[in-house]
Amino acid sequence: MADYEEKTVAVLRQELKERGIPSTGLTRKAQIIEKLEEDDERKKGYTKGDKSADEQVSKPYDENVRDDSSRSLPSKRLPEQTSARPAKKQKPSDDKPRAQKPRLTTPDLEFEYDRSRLRDSRPTPGRIARPRYDKFSLSEDLNQYFENDFYVPKPERPPGRLDRVQKDELFVEQSRLDPRAAFHDLHKCLDKGPNGSPTADNAGFQLDYEKVQDWDRPQPYNKRAMIRGMDRAVDKARSEEDQIFDVFFVDGERPDDNVSHLAKDYVKDQISKDLNVPWHQIKPEHAKQWEKQGFKKVVFKDWWKEPTQEERRRFSNMLKGAALRKDL
Repeated sequence: MADYEEKTVAVLRQELKERGIPSTGLTRKAQIIEKLEEDDERKKGYTKGDKSADEQVSKPYDENVRDDSSRSLPSKRLPEQTSARPAKKQKPSDDKPRAQKPRLTTPDLEFEYDRSRLRDSRPTPGRIARPRYDKFSLSEDLNQYFENDFYVPKPERPPGRLDRVQKDELFVEQSRLDPRAAFHDLHKCLDKGPNGSPTADNAGFQLDYEKVQDWDRPQPYNKRAMIRGMDRAVDKARSEEDQIFDVFFVDGERPDDNVSHLAKDYVKDQISKDLNVPWHQIKPEHAKQWEKQGFKKVVFKDWWKEPTQEERRRFSNMLKGAALRKDL
């Protein structure tokens, strides 16, 4: 057992950080030492065959090689097939469910779209993984399935009333442990560091570490600057939309205001697949490149189709967090 009593609080806190143990609510040296000693005891009982949920990796994804059944329900894993030890950063609040159920991991949440219901069934350029469900896209039945068949460890709540910082730390830790959480992929990306393995978002695209790092930095609130920034973003989006439509449609045709935002997404999707460039990277210059390569302009009324429910589901995923993706 290490002699923790001789070390300073700062050194002990650094050791907590290196081991991935949260310091939420640990204000006294004795508490920190107790946490480190608990971790030492846990490591003594660690077996070589165990593997953390964050380290479980699915096979490399190839969208061209797929099961034609296009299932939406994830495959069910048997408890004996998956052995997951408690998360490095927290121990579960109850060890009993862990012994009975496999731990929920990101591969369990993966699915594939029904391509027979998509207007363009070609593979999506730039995806490194299958899309995943999150807590906002899960149906009641699917959510119940995950609750019944898997377990997710809970972070330890510090005793007493929590202050704002402690609440934030608790929220972040829960996001790390639960792959259904809205920001799970972002915190996973940050935890890996700039040289870590690629992290995919819920749409299956690789996250950009530097962009995610900027997202994580506290931003000063300035209402006037925020409004100006929003106005500039709207003007830029309209300008890009006009330029893309000018290239893509015959005789300067335009969709009406009710469908223009949807039409732009599908125009970009077609250009993306024609040029094999990720959807979130498509700009007016790509539309010009598309035209130079000999692709023919289209007549809007012949081209436009009302999106199916499956297409809306796909683009709901494609749009979320697009600004944080890596440019390939």
